[in-house]
Amino acid sequence: MNIHPLETLRAVVGGREHVVGMWRHPSDGRFAVLRGLAKKAVQAIEGFELGREQIASDPRRSAHAVAEDTKAVARERLRELGRAQEHLSQEARKLADERAQLAAVPGYAGSPDGAAMAVVDVAIAARLRELDAAERSALLLSGENPRAVEVALRLPAMLTGISEPMRRSVERA
Repeated sequence: MNIHPLETLRAVVGGREHVVGMWRHPSDGRFAVLRGLAKKAVQAIEGFELGREQIASDPRRSAHAVAEDTKAVARERLRELGRAQEHLSQEARKLADERAQLAAVPGYAGSPDGAAMAVVDVAIAARLRELDAAERSALLLSGENPRAVEVALRLPAMLTGISEPMRRSVERA
C-alpha cells in the first residue's frame, strides 16, 4: 500500500488562508477525478470571495445592490459546491461497491476442500490471535499474506482477535 504525503487544501478568503480539507492520495490515475473535485471546491470558495470583493469595491453599487449581488454570487458558488458534492457522492458509492466486491470472501460451501480449509483457517486465526495488536495490524494491512486477510474477514473477531475498527481497516486496505 503506497502512502502519499498529506496535502492541506487551502482557500484564501479575506486575505487569510483557510483549510478546506486534506488530501492523502495521488493526484493522478484513478484519483484524478476526485482530486479535480477537491480543486473545484477550493476554486468555488475562492471564486465567491473574489466576486464578493469585486462587488463590495464597486462604488456605483448601493448597499442594497451589494447585498443582492453578493447573494447571487453565493448562490452560484454554492451550486458549484453542490454539483461537486453530488459527483463526489457518486464516486464514493462506486468505491464502496468496489470495496464490497474485493472484500467478499468465499465461503466453504461447495468447495471439495471445505472441511480442510476450515481447519486451516482456525489454525491461522489462532496464530493471528497470538500476535500483539501491532504485529496483527502490520500483517493484515501489508497485503503480504492474503490467506490471513481472508481468515480475518471470514471468521468471527473472537477467533482472530481483531477489533471491528481493525476489520474495517482490513476491508479498506
